[in-house]
Amino acid sequence: MEIQLVYETTCPNKETTKRLIENILLTHGILTDIIEIDKDDPNAPNFAKNLSSPTILIDGKDIEEGTEGPGGNSCRLYKNESGKLSGIPPRHLLENAILEANRKIH
Repeated sequence: MEIQLVYETTCPNKETTKRLIENILLTHGILTDIIEIDKDDPNAPNFAKNLSSPTILIDGKDIEEGTEGPGGNSCRLYKNESGKLSGIPPRHLLENAILEANRKIH
């Protein structure tokens, strides 16, 4: 499983999102690296340059269905189960995506 965390340095949600990913991986005993991609880096892959921050891709797929398109230069907002917006993805959304990808490889 490949987890990519696409971020921009001006968005404050990267570290909290990374800790959430690490916590989920630890909770479920999943060993995989988190590939961090600074979308503002001139050497960043082209696909990352148009994504909002933070975007999490698992095996190249956005954790939130229907949002694979470009997001632009802004902080990304995720909706939790009650519809509240946050700059950090809800745990259940991220956890479900990680567990689904892990099931596919085992």
